[in-house]
Amino acid sequence: MTLNVKLSPQAETWITGEAQRLGVPPAEVVRRLVDRQAATPLVTPGAARASETNHFYFTASEAEFDRALDSLADLNEGAPALPEEAFDRECLYEDRL
Repeated sequence: MTLNVKLSPQAETWITGEAQRLGVPPAEVVRRLVDRQAATPLVTPGAARASETNHFYFTASEAEFDRALDSLADLNEGAPALPEEAFDRECLYEDRL
């Protein structure tokens, strides 16, 4: 499907920047965003107030849950790795030493 969408200047700047950072065309950035969003169900205002048993965690199949976790992992694709020191006891409990 092909769509023509009028974007705000801020959205256009962000998409262009992401495309350059990832080395892909801007249309690919938008396609990835739509694919990622399509993999997760939309939450309506009524559903947000539904009981906890209707939560995605309880209703998702194993495959849906795996896709959701993969989607979360993709959000950190360009994040820098933490140095080894970040996991030292002194860093984790600096306020309790």
